[in-house]
Amino acid sequence: AGEASPAAAPAGRSMDALEVARSVEQATKMKEQLANDSIHRAKAEVLAQRAALQAQMAEQERLLREEEARLAKLEQELRSGCNKDERLRVEALRKEIETCGRDEKALEREVARCRDTMRKATDAYVDAEERLNARRKSRKELEQEMTQLILATGKAKDEKLTGLLMQ
Repeated sequence: AGEASPAAAPAGRSMDALEVARSVEQATKMKEQLANDSIHRAKAEVLAQRAALQAQMAEQERLLREEEARLAKLEQELRSGCNKDERLRVEALRKEIETCGRDEKALEREVARCRDTMRKATDAYVDAEERLNARRKSRKELEQEMTQLILATGKAKDEKLTGLLMQ
């Protein structure tokens, strides 16, 4: 128990076998703890995903029960108090309504897909516009630099020629 830890060993001193064993054991325990922590986080994530999936399934089940109840109510209404023509018309309307409901769901998915596509296209457009503006700014700066260089060179040449003429 009163021995120095490997970290406290003076520089240049070699560690004895007991110190090496303790150091290896300590490093192994730390790695095991890191692995354990990682596994626990992964398990927690899996449990959270499972809970979310179960909640989603419960909501789907609830919606299906509501739809079944609504359809059962429609069926009951069909059986009670309607004459044949009305019953046929109600049945036809029910089928059209169900078809419309299915079509609406498909169209909602299509709208969501198109919205996502539009968002991506907008992002790409904004990115391209920003790159274009940056390139235009860069070109203007280069043009200004070139103009200043041409003017400076011309001015220097003019001064040199004026100096030669003055001699």
